[in-house]
Amino acid sequence: MTFCVPSHAFRRFCGRWGCHYPADISQHGDQRLADEEHQAYTHGGFHGVLEWDLNLSKQRAAKQYVSPLDFADAYALLRQREETLRYLERAYEIHEPFLVYITRQRKS
Repeated sequence: MTFCVPSHAFRRFCGRWGCHYPADISQHGDQRLADEEHQAYTHGGFHGVLEWDLNLSKQRAAKQYVSPLDFADAYALLRQREETLRYLERAYEIHEPFLVYITRQRKS
């Protein structure tokens, strides 16, 4: 099974800390995550995978540092403006170094 991910979302899935594609996950030994992502895609399409990935980031954040930019990016892809701005402001407050790479993308 293959599916196309829009180019603007590619960075979210293969961002600074690695890929979350089912093939990549299963090749690196976590079949459970691959199955969860496949289930999220089956039930909610691309939007479902974005929500699954956001929840995974929230779980990871309970145990280790996760950049506010990761959350801002996830919420932006989900088109949740207020949450996106909240995390961008948090990134600014803590002087997140990757903040300088933020660019505006036109709505499609």
